[in-house]
Amino acid sequence: MVETQTTIACGGTQVSPGDMVGCDDDGVIVVPAEVAQEVATHARAILLADMRARRKHYDALGMKPDSSVDYDAVERYYADL
Repeated sequence: MVETQTTIACGGTQVSPGDMVGCDDDGVIVVPAEVAQEVATHARAILLADMRARRKHYDALGMKPDSSVDYDAVERYYADL
């Protein structure tokens, strides 16, 4: 080991200590620590808007709601954070 808690380059992107790193089947994202709160706020708003829109589609099609459209649960979870 040469260094710890230092900025590195990974896939052409700088990753620094404290940055948020996430991934899924589509790829990897690095969110710099200094904008993480703002990104989280926008991501939550997008998630809730998507869940509400899908819930309307479920209702229109007569489908039983499931956890993927339970926006109340998501709002309750974030209310305490």
